[in-house]
Amino acid sequence: MAKLTEYTEALQLVLANTRKIKTIAVDLSDSLGYFLAQNIFANSDLPRFTSSAADGYIVKMDDVKDANEDNPITLPLKGEIKAGDFSKVKLKRGETYRILTGAPIPQGAESVVMKEFTNQNGDKIIFKTSTKHGDNVRYKGEEFKKGDKAIATNTFISPAVVGLLATFGIRKVKVFQKPKVAVLVTGNELVQIDKKIKPGQIYDSNFYTLSSALKEMDIDAINLGIAKDDKNDLLKKISVGLESADILLVSGGISVGEYDYVQDIFDELRVKKIFWRIAMKPGKPTYFGVKGKKLVFGLPGNPVASLLVFSRLVEPAIQKVMGKLEHKPIILFARLEHDLKKRSKRLEFVRAKLNTTENGELTVSATKGQDSHMLGGMVEANCLIYFPMEMELLNKGTKVKVELIH
Repeated sequence: MAKLTEYTEALQLVLANTRKIKTIAVDLSDSLGYFLAQNIFANSDLPRFTSSAADGYIVKMDDVKDANEDNPITLPLKGEIKAGDFSKVKLKRGETYRILTGAPIPQGAESVVMKEFTNQNGDKIIFKTSTKHGDNVRYKGEEFKKGDKAIATNTFISPAVVGLLATFGIRKVKVFQKPKVAVLVTGNELVQIDKKIKPGQIYDSNFYTLSSALKEMDIDAINLGIAKDDKNDLLKKISVGLESADILLVSGGISVGEYDYVQDIFDELRVKKIFWRIAMKPGKPTYFGVKGKKLVFGLPGNPVASLLVFSRLVEPAIQKVMGKLEHKPIILFARLEHDLKKRSKRLEFVRAKLNTTENGELTVSATKGQDSHMLGGMVEANCLIYFPMEMELLNKGTKVKVELIH
């Protein structure tokens, strides 16, 4: 029997065989969830002009340097400057103007005293605090100077990125195209959820879990349906998947059972096998191959194993295709609330729940239902415990490596 591929090696092999597809230009309003395929350089200073960061009054520092609650200083109010105004005002010694947040700071003003530290008496403003140069002032170009690199290529376009692009007045952006992903589930026992179930049958959950995982990445799965454990049916549906998609996911039929034909069909269709079987639990019967630039994954049929292999291997590959430079999961360390045992010589991803004690320490406990068909334990989990392949026991109180999951 061939040696199992270790998980870290499997991930490296997947990423090494993954290529970005191509770039497209999209409207800013449609760019959320993509990765930038260009550097964004500031086309102007940001802020574009020096403005007030608060509602208040512009002053010269010396005019209010001795102001406090016991020694208020009064200045005549000469006018008001609102956001959107372009004022030709030049502030002189011994006077003040009301200014609103976002309004341009006129020539001669040195700072803004916030409204709450003043009182008004007719056309006079009473100041009850002193100020320092630049208080409550946003200076032109303090965030970006014109020509600065504002956003690097391969950055994920989040709402904040969309907002910054809009601030520069950018209407279209160049992004990496998202891949087309086809999903095929296999098994004589599977029934679609809108059909009446018979003895010996089960409802298909794998298409729904995998397509939902893709939906979280804003990718609509190409549904290839359910294939029976029949070579002709499998050959037809897998051929359609290879023709229509950049990434093909086949769930089930990948092991060595009498009716597990998927690997034979991959060979017949000239898919180049990179590895088969991983030293991880759940997820041992996992296949990965390539056909040209297309990625082909054979996932386990058990629902939890299928979903975990997706998150461990498929999702990082899709993210790389979309332009993400590195796969960096959020790793923490937490103290075990109970003993953990295993017999397999595989890295085990234990579905678990992360908790916090009253003193702020992170603790973690395995969820109920760890078998690879038990989705209930996955529903309760908010993290995965890394149970090293060489170990069989983790004692209560041990600090363990934990990865956050959504």
